[in-house]
Amino acid sequence: AIFGFSVAQAILPMLSIHAAENNLAKLKEMMSFSLRMTFFIMIPSAVGFMVLNKPIIKILFERGNFTSFSSEITALALFYYSFGLVFYSGAKILISGFYSLSDTITPAKVALVSLVVNVVLSVTLMFPMKIGGLALSSSVSGGINFLILFALLRKKIGLLGGWMIMRSFIKSLGASLVMAFALIQISNNITFSHSKESVFIMALLIACGVSLFCFSALIIFRMDEMKSALKWISQKL
Repeated sequence: AIFGFSVAQAILPMLSIHAAENNLAKLKEMMSFSLRMTFFIMIPSAVGFMVLNKPIIKILFERGNFTSFSSEITALALFYYSFGLVFYSGAKILISGFYSLSDTITPAKVALVSLVVNVVLSVTLMFPMKIGGLALSSSVSGGINFLILFALLRKKIGLLGGWMIMRSFIKSLGASLVMAFALIQISNNITFSHSKESVFIMALLIACGVSLFCFSALIIFRMDEMKSALKWISQKL
């Protein structure tokens, strides 16, 4: 979610300039691009956390009084929180859109609605799903927050390129699932602990996952966002 916050902070000045100039076309173009790039980063990150949730928690925390049971329940929370990462980050972008239009009330009202949804779902799910229910409640309310914000911003300024955003979302998800399948096959054959060897193996797994996602995004799904990222990296180098 820090990534989404950083992107939102970075684009706010330009969004404000476009809004002040009443250049809604440029504002919507920047919003659409920012959402697509955020999804491009956050979807594989969320899927990676979901696939490697148990070994990540085991390597980082399982020692002393933090037992294997502690790892299991913490990994469960990480798994369900990961569903909300994409929506938390996307909501930050949308909120910047409202702020650039001098509208701070709408995001606050939507946040209140999502808070109520979070409380209701938490009370409902905490008993059957324990800590997983609390994490899932937070993710679902984050998703509702994002969808309401998107709908209201679309109503306020017009079409935001929803089809392009959805297409990018689906392609990012597809490339992430290719990555996930490979990581599951590899990680199932490895026993993790908090040893230096496991840390090294996890680093290799993450590097492998990133490489697989980038390959799938570029070659299989031909994502424009991957091409834009490579172009930006080449310019920096």
